[in-house]
Amino acid sequence: MSKWSKPSPKTGRCRLDCGKGFFIIDDPLKAGFSYRLEYRDTTGKRNWLRMDKSRVQDRDSAYEEHLKLRSQLADGRAAEPVGKVDTFSDGIPIYLEDKRADKLRSYGAIEKVMKNCLDLYFGDLKLRDIKSQTVKKFRDYRRKNIKDSTIKIECGYLRDYFNLMIEREYYVGTNPVNVRKLKLHITEREVYMSAEQENVIWPLLKKYPPMEDLADFLYGTTMRPGNIITLSWDRILWDKKEAFVSKEEHKQKFKHGHYLLNSKMINMLRRRQKQMKKMDTSLWFSGVMKQEKQK
Repeated sequence: MSKWSKPSPKTGRCRLDCGKGFFIIDDPLKAGFSYRLEYRDTTGKRNWLRMDKSRVQDRDSAYEEHLKLRSQLADGRAAEPVGKVDTFSDGIPIYLEDKRADKLRSYGAIEKVMKNCLDLYFGDLKLRDIKSQTVKKFRDYRRKNIKDSTIKIECGYLRDYFNLMIEREYYVGTNPVNVRKLKLHITEREVYMSAEQENVIWPLLKKYPPMEDLADFLYGTTMRPGNIITLSWDRILWDKKEAFVSKEEHKQKFKHGHYLLNSKMINMLRRRQKQMKKMDTSLWFSGVMKQEKQK
């Protein structure tokens, strides 16, 4: 079998003559292994063949797949990569097909956002021209009409789209979308209670002030009861007027929880803090139990 040439003085890369006029540009097994084999065809055009990732689990299996691709080149059976993705619109069918294969319950929502929103904005742009600044302009444009929570969902789909394009090697570079760095505003959540419910619940709670405070906090922040019970004073961010829940305790494990506190909530917490005289780190039940024992 042919040997690798000496490194080129200009590029430092080697090449392997596979016959039939095909030359492998660089050894994909030289440092670890990559999932594709780059080569130049008889016209000198640069191209590549993708390895089957389902069969490439380690270096030995990568070497076997590498030999298979080299034999294809030597026999003149080299093929162009399947499909071509130039613009953003070109990659949408590939992305939707991948999501359809996952049998996601949210597939309909993903398809709607991709076709009716993202394709309208990014459709004619080439993938290589979509940068982080382009995504920022998209976010500012959408913010004129919709809430930040919706923008975050759209940017999440956009991030997944580029992750797939990078994985399938249609896009070279880093993902231009970083959802965690999006500067989004925390919006207040509205909760409603019927008049009949108020007439039954609040008179009962007024007989027991600590539980009335707890109900006010639950109703005002829409925080999950489990997070409220474990909430401690060091999680109240007075300057930002927020209650903080770490991502380990949050329902969505990938991010921290930030819950806005209105002036009524702040005043109630200040009053509770004075009453408890910092007896305990907990806002609620442990302090309430100590008060009951003292009675």
